Amino acid sequence: MRALDARAAKPAPGRSRPARERQRRYYETLRTADRDGHCTRFLEFSLLALHFKRRWFSRRDYLRLHVKLSTATASRDLAAGLAEGKLDARGAMRLTEYRAR
Repeated sequence: MRALDARAAKPAPGRSRPARERQRRYYETLRTADRDGHCTRFLEFSLLALHFKRRWFSRRDYLRLHVKLSTATASRDLAAGLAEGKLDARGAMRLTEYRAR
């Protein structure tokens, strides 16, 4: 967790104020989700960041946003979103698409 805190405190050089603010919110949301043991807030943040609020997206789209996330973790995140009623789904297996409710 210390590595995340250090990165959150030091935005990349040349980043604009909005980019630094998004980065700060990203790490804050990630810490909260990690502390609470639930990915709901992080999933909601991700959906809003990608403007997926009203359109269908795939697990591949979710992984493009979180490049260091494993496929298994992405699947668990999306399954948790479904179980908590935050997402709708259509399709099956790797072809499943999701949409925020």
